[in-house]
Amino acid sequence: MTNRLEPAQPRLRRSGRYAVTPWAQQHLYRPFVKAAIVVALTLGFTTAVVILILVASGQTIGLAWSTYLQSHGVAQLLGWAGLFVTGVAMHVVPRFRGDAPIRFPWPQRAILTLILAGITLRALGQIAHESPTSEPLLIASGLTLLAGYATFALTLASVLRGGRPSGTPVERWIWTGITWALVAATLHLAITIQMAIDHSPVAPARLNQAFV
Repeated sequence: MTNRLEPAQPRLRRSGRYAVTPWAQQHLYRPFVKAAIVVALTLGFTTAVVILILVASGQTIGLAWSTYLQSHGVAQLLGWAGLFVTGVAMHVVPRFRGDAPIRFPWPQRAILTLILAGITLRALGQIAHESPTSEPLLIASGLTLLAGYATFALTLASVLRGGRPSGTPVERWIWTGITWALVAATLHLAITIQMAIDHSPVAPARLNQAFV
């Protein structure tokens, strides 16, 4: 019985609906996901655990409960969840338009920097509310977060206006998500401005409930 050499198999090539594109090779989602995890492990889950431990141990934290809790909520909503969704959208949305062109890397870097700065400034301005720099930090937080999500909205809008329409209702969901991201960032700006005007370390109840 003789041994026969099997014919060489052709190398599999990346093909199909989602071909490799320059923007996809940038892996734009990675810094956003990593930043989301960092926010969650610092101002997010870790802060919540510390607060709960203090309460469970019978410590009187008073006003700190509200300031930490509200800054923690902003970090979780716009930092942990927001950054994660933003990064994934940068990678996925162009595919709904037949690999529509997406500009990189400056919009993504600007978005990431502004959102991280806004979350950090909110925490510093609210937690250190006795500092004379508290009110400017709060206003700066609102402005930078709105600028970050506005840049994100403009970037995705430019993608959705290019390429080939997907013909599916998924784009309506994306447009709705973009709109609500802007609404949330605008509400956050209104909250920080009102806090500065009232010289208050906690967010106004009505605006904060709308934001939540």
